[in-house]
Amino acid sequence: MFYFQQLLNTALAGIDGTAIISTVTNFAFAILLIGFLIGLYQAAFHGGDLQALAGTAIKYLVVAMIVSNWATVFRGVNGSFNTVANFIGSSSGAGDMFQSWMGQLQQQFTNNPSLGHCTPCHVSWSAAQFFQNSSFRG
Repeated sequence: MFYFQQLLNTALAGIDGTAIISTVTNFAFAILLIGFLIGLYQAAFHGGDLQALAGTAIKYLVVAMIVSNWATVFRGVNGSFNTVANFIGSSSGAGDMFQSWMGQLQQQFTNNPSLGHCTPCHVSWSAAQFFQNSSFRG
């Protein structure tokens, strides 16, 4: 499993554990209702335009169904992208680039322990030494 999948699954589990989703869904339904009523009034003021009324009804019905089932839809779309990512990762042999990079970085710090002890004085001394030994002198 890739790092971004673990991170997103942890975030989704945290979000699902709160009541924020029901609050956001209720606000979305209120906005959809207002938009539908505006579309209904526009269709009525244009002489009872049934085509505009049907278009408005279908549009808001589809969006309301997506909002009411957002968790299923989002997880389905996310699962599809994860399947594609896992296929690419396993077929290319590259694997998770972030974990590979972190492993290489950890190995570098293990092999060179002085890399972790970089203090401002040491950096300024190294920079001064670099400029003294280089062709940047005037």
